[in-house]
Amino acid sequence: MSKPRKKPDATKPQPRKSKGPAEPTPTTKTQLTPTDTPDQKKPGLGEIHLNPPAVCKVPTTEEMNEYRSAATFIQALAEEAQEWHRQLPENYKPAVSAVLYGGVQVAVHTMSQVSFHGIRIEGLLNGNPCSLFAHQSTIQVLCYGEEESVEQPRRPIGFVWENNSIQV
Repeated sequence: MSKPRKKPDATKPQPRKSKGPAEPTPTTKTQLTPTDTPDQKKPGLGEIHLNPPAVCKVPTTEEMNEYRSAATFIQALAEEAQEWHRQLPENYKPAVSAVLYGGVQVAVHTMSQVSFHGIRIEGLLNGNPCSLFAHQSTIQVLCYGEEESVEQPRRPIGFVWENNSIQV
């Protein structure tokens, strides 16, 4: 007489069999399409994931955060102001105002990076000289054109970041 078969214990977890993608075996062949030459074999399923393309460069932490820096903000602002200045009529000069919380406006003479997020603005507040330090997220910048006159000669606006500076 044969032995009766044991029933699995319902309280014990049973191992599951994986139904994931099949691993390439030495017998797996790559297929050629009519447009391929024998030297241009298409990779098998497993080969695609094991050998990522060389064009995928992982950025460094510094590169990932660079777009957030005050230097990037000031450089973009300077380039935009230069391009915008070229489009002004000949008798107009560019002007930049920093608008702060509460509507306070500073006529900008110089804007420079002082830390990763920090900006120093030198200019005029209600006609009086001032120097303002602020986080870049607390400042809105307004570029506009002023008509040049004998009483108000053109003065360049300076933008300074890292090892660069531009006057507009």
